[in-house]
Amino acid sequence: MKKVLFIMPDMAGGGAERVVSILMNELVNRGVEVTLALTKDDAIVYTLDQHITVDKRYMGKGKNPLIQILDIRKLMLEDCERVVVSFLDFQNLYTILAGLFMKNKVVVSLRNALQMLGDGRKSVQILTKVLFGFADKVVFQTNDAQKAFSKKVQKKSAVILNPLSKNFPEYKVENSKKEIVTFCRLNAQKNLPLAINGFSEFHKTHMDYNYVIYGKGEEESSIRNLITELGLENCITLNDFSKNIFEDIKDARMFILTSDYEGMSNSMIEAMALGLPSICTDCPIGGARMVIDNGINGFLIPVGGEDALVKAMKEIADNAECRKRISENAKKIQEKLSVSKIVDKWENVLFK
Repeated sequence: MKKVLFIMPDMAGGGAERVVSILMNELVNRGVEVTLALTKDDAIVYTLDQHITVDKRYMGKGKNPLIQILDIRKLMLEDCERVVVSFLDFQNLYTILAGLFMKNKVVVSLRNALQMLGDGRKSVQILTKVLFGFADKVVFQTNDAQKAFSKKVQKKSAVILNPLSKNFPEYKVENSKKEIVTFCRLNAQKNLPLAINGFSEFHKTHMDYNYVIYGKGEEESSIRNLITELGLENCITLNDFSKNIFEDIKDARMFILTSDYEGMSNSMIEAMALGLPSICTDCPIGGARMVIDNGINGFLIPVGGEDALVKAMKEIADNAECRKRISENAKKIQEKLSVSKIVDKWENVLFK
């Protein structure tokens, strides 16, 4: 029987966690024995199949990295036939180190730009480039991310885009209300001040529009302060992460994402699959440009490009024909990134 052990700090929400939940559920449906080992805490936002075993024995916030490496090694020793899969920056490094001289196949997945790992620390970037050479397989989200590594790593790697959830509610842009949405972590990477300042300028000529942001994170306080400073408390709403995000956004008119850097944004591809006209920054490491054909199925804007953001928002708001064309073209991503097609690619990495 095929067996996979996923190593994650937690499942508390976010893009990587969402991808892992989709992968695990689909692998179980295909008859794979799946275990999820949590190393930080037991927060689980996404629905997991009842046949997935959740191992909480080695959880601990702020645990010494050496202890965590030894704990992962214990998990490997319990069953050397399990393929071990890790997502997220430091978790990848700990898992590779734990797997040295072990029989388990180790697969790591990089979710962001190399230069952004460890909050931009060169030491973490160098260590990542070296240790990835010891993984059995590496999964990247974009071609640009793959090119940042050595030929040795590239030869044993694959570029796999994120899978989309299977079910989307019906969306008709012609019936949408004057609402703009963003759903993401509230951290510096997402550069939400750009989105808020852009909306502030847009709102001067489109006063009947509202902006709703879904998410949690360390920048929440500063974001709330900025909204207050701009006097936008009555037209910008900050909500928590939502388990039913599609139901919450299915009447919105457009989606915006203003990240300074990004792998393959789950929120972007999910908004597009629903049919929401989307505006995203063309940021490193190239995830947006892999799925958005500018002006055809969405809009790409420069990193930090407030003027371009406002222009694109006005184009979607003022041009019904543009909205409909982009919405219809964006929905085509559902087939390209279906769970079935993406998990087929993951199975090739895991078991071949």
